[in-house]
Amino acid sequence: MKKLLLLLALTAIQLINAQAPTAIWQKCYGGSNDDYIFSLAETSDGGYLTGLVTLSNDGDITGNHGGADVSLMKINATGIIQWQKCYGGTGQESIEKLIQTTDGGYIISVGTNSNDGDVSGNHGGEDSWIFKINAIGTIQWQRCIGGDGQDYIGDITATSDGGYIMCGYTSTINNGDVLGNTSAGGWIVKINDLGVIQWQKVYDTDSAESEFSRILQTSDGDYVTAGLTQLASFTGFHGAADALVAKINQAGTIQWQKCYGGSGIEDGLNGLIATNDGGYIFSIQTESNDGNVSGNHGASDCWVVKLDASGEILEQNCYGGPGGEGGGYIQKTLDGGMILSVSTAANEGVFSDNQGGSDACSIKFSSTGVIQWHKCFGGTGDDGGGVFQLADETYMAGGLTYSNNGDISGNHNTTSSDGFLIKLTADNLANENFSVNTITTYPNPMQNILHIEIEKEFTATIFDITGKTLMNVTAKDIDVSSLSAGIYLLDISSEGKHYSKKIIKQ
Repeated sequence: MKKLLLLLALTAIQLINAQAPTAIWQKCYGGSNDDYIFSLAETSDGGYLTGLVTLSNDGDITGNHGGADVSLMKINATGIIQWQKCYGGTGQESIEKLIQTTDGGYIISVGTNSNDGDVSGNHGGEDSWIFKINAIGTIQWQRCIGGDGQDYIGDITATSDGGYIMCGYTSTINNGDVLGNTSAGGWIVKINDLGVIQWQKVYDTDSAESEFSRILQTSDGDYVTAGLTQLASFTGFHGAADALVAKINQAGTIQWQKCYGGSGIEDGLNGLIATNDGGYIFSIQTESNDGNVSGNHGASDCWVVKLDASGEILEQNCYGGPGGEGGGYIQKTLDGGMILSVSTAANEGVFSDNQGGSDACSIKFSSTGVIQWHKCFGGTGDDGGGVFQLADETYMAGGLTYSNNGDISGNHNTTSSDGFLIKLTADNLANENFSVNTITTYPNPMQNILHIEIEKEFTATIFDITGKTLMNVTAKDIDVSSLSAGIYLLDISSEGKHYSKKIIKQ
């Protein structure tokens, strides 16, 4: 079973003197054993569905099948639990990803070695268990994907054809669902909306360890995936373990692949986003301070790298202190910037408000790489996780905590971990955005055409609520008839400034 990757989602260092978002409410979730929040999605009623890994069967948790289960909790807008269910079997389950579907349900990706309870069809060892629930938590379908080895899915992303693309690792050799390969390696699986495999490929590694942990669909319909490799024959390999980024087409054929790192070990690639200029940013933990890496503060740092569309490095920075940081999570924000979240025991620089032990610390960047705010969340115990932005421009911090002071209250047992959530206010920044009277967009809600009134040349980008780019145009009348009904994000850029807002398609 994979170890906990501390929750969620940088470039040039320049700090705007702005106050970080403040807490609206805070809750702990769990029981007397270890529990941690790994994923969260917004729901149509203004609440949230949160995914935990749990060893408890008391407190907020009921229905544990044995060992570690996945617990899904539906909470309302103020954090009150409306329903909770455990999913799994008598073995060990670990949630990897929770995403909302167009029908109001959810797809959940889990690693499992169970073959009982809710889980059926396990091929042996650890499989990737994919299941679909409706809005009230009832399983609609489930499927184990793998073979007789160790198989897991680190990421799953909705695709433009209504299905899903997944990435991970497999040690299965040519049996079960894992066919056509001769050795263990990074694994890509394409499924339809019912979980049926459309194609899968293992990127053989000649017995050297490689895996993919993040994947996204690009604006041309292809995919970019990122992970780790120890395979010296990959382009640009530096030694030990490197970050690996690959562009693959819709049939899974590699278009290009490149390695990034130094002579030390790179580990825990937890962040990958597409940028508005057609490039990518990834984040990974690094012990290097040579090769592609410079500015390491000591031990392991969070290394953030900006790439162009062909994978060439445009910029790189290390974030951390002398004690070591967990690899960061990245989320694109509504204003065209991003948030980096790390777990750190450092208490200096951008982590100077650490409250003791390890805290969950986040840094907010503008669209031009300026640090707008930074904040650590936790107490005097060890805490991990991060911050991500919601569709209404507010934020949610979440993860795991051993604290019951500082930012944290209500922990069920500080000798084991609880999951925590902190609802935060929106930004209150004077940043590099347009003033609201220089641009007009209408109608909102929209139907077939979105009109933009602006006097300057511009580029308009429409994202879905996961940050995936759907349109990138320069026209003032945008045909949005192909978009499904739902919430989208509009970003208009011109002369280095941005205008961002939430738009709704009826």
